[in-house]
Amino acid sequence: MTIEIVDPAWEIASVIRLLLTQQPSNSQTWSTIQAALGATISPSEHWELMSALNSRLLRLDMLARSIRDKELDDAQRARIVQAINSFSHVLRPEQQSQTWQHTLQQHLKGDDGLHLMWFSIIAKRYQPLRRVTDDERAELIAKIDETVTGLQTATDIPDWAKLPLSEGLRRLRFMLQHLLFFGCEVAIDQLLNIYNKASAIEQSIGRDQSRTAPRSLTLLAVLNFVVLAANTFWLPDQATTAFERYQGWYLKLVVENPRLPKPETRLLAPPAPTDAPAPALPDAVVEPAVPRIEHGVSENEQ
Repeated sequence: MTIEIVDPAWEIASVIRLLLTQQPSNSQTWSTIQAALGATISPSEHWELMSALNSRLLRLDMLARSIRDKELDDAQRARIVQAINSFSHVLRPEQQSQTWQHTLQQHLKGDDGLHLMWFSIIAKRYQPLRRVTDDERAELIAKIDETVTGLQTATDIPDWAKLPLSEGLRRLRFMLQHLLFFGCEVAIDQLLNIYNKASAIEQSIGRDQSRTAPRSLTLLAVLNFVVLAANTFWLPDQATTAFERYQGWYLKLVVENPRLPKPETRLLAPPAPTDAPAPALPDAVVEPAVPRIEHGVSENEQ
């Protein structure tokens, strides 16, 4: 299976290039952003989209400021941070009601995208991210729908426990469906959120039940889905040292929970020096082109 490796700089550069395909107009910025990203969504979902983009932008800013690489001097770092700050204005609430022509002229520059694409070469050494394929995305969305349906009809967990789990799964579905240009980290964050909710609910239910009561099959189904999704996002050791990249949460999730099915064990490569050049990637790993999105489906298929 072909694996696409992206990074936080590539994610934002891709968004900028998609937005730059929209011609100047008097349409409001929020509607043009949705058109560029191929998302037909409600107002509340639009703010959720803006929140997700802002979150990725903040992480990119932190990454750019923290990297110490011989190919990234202070002047280049300042230019990257400037590009990030300029694009952040596009996502501000007050900018959403401005005309698209005003947003283009004031805050969206093609050079910013080019600088971020250059920085992507460096960022990939420090934070490589796997990009989910269309088939994997469809499989996960179908599994989410199945799990949510099971939650709605479940009788082995109280009603108060259903809402937070359903909401967490809904947010993950939204990200998988609309944030096609993102790597896996945004989904991993939401998976961890779902896992923490399920674990807290299970502990709460356990305190209210006798020790001999069977464990909730519904909660187990949610946790099993988390592991299934995490296995989808797991990078092979040839592509990256995933344990370091994801700060060990996946290991904690799977190894320390004896009730969850175990994934295939993979040996991780030793950490690379921070100033080392990017390692050669195996034949199964490709650098993705910037996608063009139409009707919510990426054409950047392998």
